Amino acid sequence: MVDRDHLSPIVHRPEPIGRGPVLEQLLDELEPVFDGDLPEPVAVVGPPGSGTSAIVTALFDALNDRLGESSRSIATTTRAGSTGPVTWFVYVDGRRVESAFAFYQAVLSVISAEPVPESGIGTDDLRDRLTTRLARHDRRAIVAIDHHDEPETLRYERARELLEPVSDSVATMAVGQSTPENWQPAHVENNGGAGQIGAENEADTDEDYPTTRDNRAQLRGSVVTVPAYRHHELVDVITDRASTGLAAGVLDHESVRELAIWADGNAHDALAALFGAACRATETSTTRIEDTHLEAARNAVPDDGVHVDRALALSETRQQVLVHLVDVDTDSRPIREVAAAIAERSTLTNGTVKRFLYELADRGVIERVPLPTTGSGRRPSTVEPRFPTLVFEALTSAVTDTASDTETGEITDRDAGTDTNEEADTNTNTSTN
Repeated sequence: MVDRDHLSPIVHRPEPIGRGPVLEQLLDELEPVFDGDLPEPVAVVGPPGSGTSAIVTALFDALNDRLGESSRSIATTTRAGSTGPVTWFVYVDGRRVESAFAFYQAVLSVISAEPVPESGIGTDDLRDRLTTRLARHDRRAIVAIDHHDEPETLRYERARELLEPVSDSVATMAVGQSTPENWQPAHVENNGGAGQIGAENEADTDEDYPTTRDNRAQLRGSVVTVPAYRHHELVDVITDRASTGLAAGVLDHESVRELAIWADGNAHDALAALFGAACRATETSTTRIEDTHLEAARNAVPDDGVHVDRALALSETRQQVLVHLVDVDTDSRPIREVAAAIAERSTLTNGTVKRFLYELADRGVIERVPLPTTGSGRRPSTVEPRFPTLVFEALTSAVTDTASDTETGEITDRDAGTDTNEEADTNTNTSTN
């Protein structure tokens, strides 16, 4: 392994492989900014591992960095070449924004010329800073909310509520596996072109956009669909990553081809298996990635699992529980026994661990699996990870303290009692889509 970031499924390439047509479609949707206007809302939708996040971050980074000023803004120009308004392109990771405070922080970190405080300031102050920054008629922002449709993440509708004070200066983009709730497509962009949908609603006004959670009016905007990777595209993705992340000759082309077939269009799973195989080969001090390494790595990527970043975005104590869960033998052991085994290895109490396991199962990060039973009564269940375990173990920053670390344990248990940020009204998505 030469550079593990080049192999990591949580690191995006600046130029996504095989996604040129989708990037062009997104540029078409954003075209009004080059004429000094704001685009309509747009949803970027694709199946797991299709690269929706990679596409949006690559496009936004290119627009901000290659065409931009030192403040990461771009001075857009009209078709005639005259200087137009300043537009910022802001990417917000919904997995890591748990409060209004954190949301305003994320937006201001891109559009503000001054450092954004992490503490010692209130949410209202940050909102006022945002309002002031966008008060001029020639300043605008395009804000993308990623992972809005995952459990316990920032909902797209909530982000729009938080941006209501600057709604005249901001356009939004929803990025995920599905469109936001009550989304009414104006048209759909896909590999076959655009098809008009809902043309009878073309005269709709801003009344279509809800400003409160109780307002269930439809959201109207276009949809850009991202298809799963085709086999040859996924081969190119794996080859590109391996060429810079691995030493020459470590992985043969046949292994790349077989890995692409196994991943079935899911780049996350392919890269997770590649990363895991490289870790296994490094541990055994071999000079090549062998079939046994690839087999072990594939077995560590659950079928119909979740992105490893879902686990890495959790609080440190929850990641500690997951690290221990990976090490504990859960086969035929009910949750109470699994929790007890984890508690013995950590500074958390049995009850806290058990609560975390049920919570993480509700979030879909781990899965409850029924156990066989011979008697009557409630059927027991165990839990299994739904994320790539080898990758998680390699990338987590969680420190797995032992029960002897008393001082750390006090801090850990205190964190275990709450998972809030500086505001209680996170208003996050609690569905299990």
